[in-house]
Amino acid sequence: MSGPHAVQRGDAQAASRPAPTQPIRERRRSVARRFLVEFTLVLLAGAAVVFAGLAFDAHTSANAQAARTSTDLATTLAIDPTVVQAVAQAHEEAAADPEGAVTRASARLQPYVEGILRATGVDYVTIMDSDRTRYTHANPERIGGDFLGTIEPALEGETFTEVYPGTLGPSVRAVTPVLSGGEVVGLVSAGVTLENVTEAILVRLQIVGLFAVVVVGLGALAAVMLFRRLDRVTDGRDPDELARLFAAHEAVLHSLEEGLLLIERRPGHAPRVVLANDQALRMLGIDRPAPFAVDDAGLPEDVHAVLAGDDRDEVVRIAAKDLLVAREQTELAGRSAEILTLRDRTELRRVTGELSSVRTISDALRAQAHEFDNRLHTIATLIELGQADEALTFAASERDLGQRLADRVLHAVDEPVIAALMLGKAAQAHERAVEMHFETHLAPGTQGLQPADVVTILGNLIDNATDAAASRAARTGDTDAWVEVYLASADDGSLVFQVSDSGDGVAEADRDRIFRRGYSTKDTESQAHGYGLTLVRQVVEGLGGTIEVTAAPGGGAVFTAILPAPEPAGGGERVIRVLVVEDDARTAAAHAEYVRRLDGFDAVGVALTVSAARRALRDAVERGERIHLLLLDLNLPDGHGLDLCRELRASGLIVDVIAVTAVRELESVRQAVAVGVVQYLIKPFVFEVFAQKLAAYKDFFDRMRAPVSTLSQREVDTAFAALRTSNAPGLPKGLSEQTLDAVSDLLAAAASPRSATEVAERLGLSRVTARRYLEHLADRGVAVRAPRHGARGRPELEYSRPRPA
Repeated sequence: MSGPHAVQRGDAQAASRPAPTQPIRERRRSVARRFLVEFTLVLLAGAAVVFAGLAFDAHTSANAQAARTSTDLATTLAIDPTVVQAVAQAHEEAAADPEGAVTRASARLQPYVEGILRATGVDYVTIMDSDRTRYTHANPERIGGDFLGTIEPALEGETFTEVYPGTLGPSVRAVTPVLSGGEVVGLVSAGVTLENVTEAILVRLQIVGLFAVVVVGLGALAAVMLFRRLDRVTDGRDPDELARLFAAHEAVLHSLEEGLLLIERRPGHAPRVVLANDQALRMLGIDRPAPFAVDDAGLPEDVHAVLAGDDRDEVVRIAAKDLLVAREQTELAGRSAEILTLRDRTELRRVTGELSSVRTISDALRAQAHEFDNRLHTIATLIELGQADEALTFAASERDLGQRLADRVLHAVDEPVIAALMLGKAAQAHERAVEMHFETHLAPGTQGLQPADVVTILGNLIDNATDAAASRAARTGDTDAWVEVYLASADDGSLVFQVSDSGDGVAEADRDRIFRRGYSTKDTESQAHGYGLTLVRQVVEGLGGTIEVTAAPGGGAVFTAILPAPEPAGGGERVIRVLVVEDDARTAAAHAEYVRRLDGFDAVGVALTVSAARRALRDAVERGERIHLLLLDLNLPDGHGLDLCRELRASGLIVDVIAVTAVRELESVRQAVAVGVVQYLIKPFVFEVFAQKLAAYKDFFDRMRAPVSTLSQREVDTAFAALRTSNAPGLPKGLSEQTLDAVSDLLAAAASPRSATEVAERLGLSRVTARRYLEHLADRGVAVRAPRHGARGRPELEYSRPRPA
């Protein structure tokens, strides 16, 4: 369909389709704005509460002051001779002439009271007869009338105060008796109206209110300043976003394969490492989490040198590892800081060494193929000339020479990489008309050294020696070019690697400079030179050795590397230090005793809570000691054991954990594996099972102490196989794990011993089957059997869990 109708329909369909909506970004209140709002509300609420409190205090104080003033005035007038005489006289005359008595008393007292009112802060004073008849009043028209209010306590001889809505309005009044001859002949009431009390309160409240406004204003100013700083520091993010960023930061930081350190440099303070991930601490061999000072006395010297260095990029050797250190300057909260990135190049160097060996062999094969063609041509020529005997002698001599060198190298070195290196270097030297001599007085093998380290040392030294000998021979025409490789051990057990050559030697002034990075005596523009000897020195010094260069007796150079003999693979006797974390004191003591029974283990402490475990670990770090293993219960009074594991992993503290718990839920086991728990031992258990688990861990621990920085796949598999091998004894035929667990759980939950009949009835088993499971638990030491006494008929055994030691 076409035409206008089609256009209209298309327009209608387009109009009916919902317009694409833009993604709505959820706006949340930033942590700074939330702080500002909450602080302002708290400030206002606090000011309101303080103001209300002060207002209440002002009201109470004003009322109390009015009551005291009224009481003082009333009691003073009640003992005034003028008042006492006039009131007593009027009281006596009231019986005969009531009106005359009031008139005469009022004439004497009213002027007197008005003078007192003008001199005091009291609003009224009423003097009356004991029958309430007023002699004085603020309103003269009410003189002679009855006093309104309470007078009974005063008639009893007491002075009291009250708030009463009298003729002048509500007031705070005091009423006291007038005594004459021990008889109450009249009363005096003095008071202050609440209106005047309120006026006094308002004056005080104005002062309080002004003070509150000033305080609120200053608080608001401080809140705004804090808001601006907090908003700038948090980049306007809300708390949830900050929490997610922190969690992501921690996850990324500790999952990096590279080591990362942040060093803060503050003027007037020693530099401090304020951030370090797990890999950095592992690479540098640091057993404490950040922060710590760069010049901390507990750090090794080589680590000091790395942290305090200033080279932008350098390769260092620490703890048998080759590390590439990259530095980058940055700022941290306006202060100078430095980011150190560490990359472990040990494996790369090992692979590079193997690749170099392969390349050397390839070059050697090419050289041999070329030499073989020449020899074959010579042999063919001799045969054509009829000199068959000479051809045979020539072929045999060349074969025997190569075979002798190969046999000598292969018998002296049983490491394939090093053997390939020596044969390849010999072939390369032969191609360049340099004779290579190899002599060793060491036992076959690498003497506990990494093959990559030996390749780095010997490979670079032989290459340099070959270049020097060939270069001198080419320049002088001397055909006596040679390289000697000598391997031996000194009297103190140290290893000696010595490479000599017939080259021009190294000038005495250059013998230190040749080990600097980038320095080379070769006439070439290639950037590949100038790094070999630098790497050799780093490897030698990283192994704790020394290297020096001297002059050969007939000219040339002699490079001698002396390396301390590495420790055996076991590393000598070493005790595994164990901290027992268990909420039950008796069980903890029993587990500690179990540990002390085992060779190679020492229980260094017991912690009954997560907090106690944290303190024990922190104290050990501060003392420079190390705890290798935690025997960790999961259900602890102040936290969960797995949360402690997560804290350890986040802090970078390297401690292995064996869970010793009654928790057997699948999810708990999964979480334990996820946080790095190396063994999971379910209660109850006997010492035999405990000892097997720790023996497996010790095997793993010893394998991880090998003096090498890398392991082969077979070595890794062997180590983990020792750790993960189940040591639980197999079940006899006919018994199942599920039923055994049910019987074990029933005994654990029982308050008293159970017989086979009782267990069978409870679990729906036959008596014979229940007895087989109970006997198996008793044989393993998980249950205790005892005869049941006091029952008639056939004697019966009962079973229960053993009591803790």
